Amino acid sequence: MSVGARVLKYQIHRAYARPAPVTIKIYSDPGASLDTVDGYAERTGDLQTWDQIHDGAGTGRDFLGINSWALIIASMTEPRWRQIIRHKCTFDLVNVPVGSDIQIVTYNVWVLTSNNTLGGSPTIALFTSPVPPYNNVLTTDYPGFGSTPISDVVNLALIPTNVWQKWTVTDANLGLFVPGQKVAIGIREAAYDAADGAPPWVAGASIFISFATVDHPTVSIRPYLEVTYQPP
Repeated sequence: MSVGARVLKYQIHRAYARPAPVTIKIYSDPGASLDTVDGYAERTGDLQTWDQIHDGAGTGRDFLGINSWALIIASMTEPRWRQIIRHKCTFDLVNVPVGSDIQIVTYNVWVLTSNNTLGGSPTIALFTSPVPPYNNVLTTDYPGFGSTPISDVVNLALIPTNVWQKWTVTDANLGLFVPGQKVAIGIREAAYDAADGAPPWVAGASIFISFATVDHPTVSIRPYLEVTYQPP
């Protein structure tokens, strides 16, 4: 091959080389947003059977609080239940160019508190969460969360407080995240709530994790979606 041919081949290769992957952080919008949101939907009602607390209609929601939860609480009367909370968060992938290949997605939260006085082996994971709307958390969202994890599943006992905790979306679920579009995900307890099997019952005991929301006054601990993509 002549020198000129080698140079031309190198130039053609350079012309079609794709740019390096890009990693960005994406935040939900604080407050009563027009676009995205984070917060939780819950069912609260003392002396509920597991089926009632797990499968019943939502009784409340919060999208303005400075912290959110994944939570199960037992009633004082055996074997009844008082509350389950499921976290919802939505993101706009408008800053991921259309045609990009999304390679890694993680959801990152600053853990404030965690607790397990019910026993068993509770775990926490990401799930799909109900939409529309993308800009609000509704009481009616409560029964609409997915039951199959879309991320790694983390044992609650291994989640420390006052640190960042992240969940990585599994490769099989990266297709939920479409460049230029909005996406909704959630956090719920996985071993009992998502699996629909009551945890061990202890009067007044609980399983929970709480974490800062996008409305938290400390900006540096607000949760975010981290996306690594290959530009087109």
